[in-house]
Amino acid sequence: MAKLVQDIMTPVAKIIFAKEETPVTEIAGILSKYNFNGLPVLGEENELKGMLTERDLLVGGQKVYLPTFLQLMQEIGGAGKESEEVQKLKQITAGQVMKTQPFTVHPSMPIEEVAKIFAENHINPIPVVELGKLVGIVSRSDLVKMLAPEHIHEKPREQMEESKSSSVLDPLFQKAVVRFEKGYIVVDRLRVRLWWVFLLIAFVIGFFVSIAWIIRVNL
Repeated sequence: MAKLVQDIMTPVAKIIFAKEETPVTEIAGILSKYNFNGLPVLGEENELKGMLTERDLLVGGQKVYLPTFLQLMQEIGGAGKESEEVQKLKQITAGQVMKTQPFTVHPSMPIEEVAKIFAENHINPIPVVELGKLVGIVSRSDLVKMLAPEHIHEKPREQMEESKSSSVLDPLFQKAVVRFEKGYIVVDRLRVRLWWVFLLIAFVIGFFVSIAWIIRVNL
């Protein structure tokens, strides 16, 4: 007998979810802690409002993970020196960047059809909805033990559609980077180490030159 989504999904009672007003920084912490790829965003009666994934938190042309950037800014500048743009980025909520019309599946859908959705749209996880309400979540890992590897062929990353979050996060991110670059100079560790080596060599040379000069004067 063919297996259905309801046979492999995580039921809603075991799902961690977000609200529209949940800060994205809090969601990022949940994703990291539980090794999730995304969280559903629910209303007051478990109605699905949207879906927010790690990809929605990528900024700067999808090269920088927003929570990592914010943590770096805090460590470098301190909480009392945060720019206006960084403060605004911290206040971004799930409702501002979530996908409001995510792919959804019905609990009675055959898992073969779910596999095609995963492969053709490069999404993970997928909300399971019945009568407008979330009843579960199904992910790629739920399929691994039952589907042959040849069933899962992802699209190349360059074919993925642009995330909605880029239009909200990127302008603030770019302004924060510009302000940061005006106040700091970013230098890689290797260059810093080379500077220390050259400084030490210069100090040693200067020390011996000074000793030689003192000896010569005394003579």
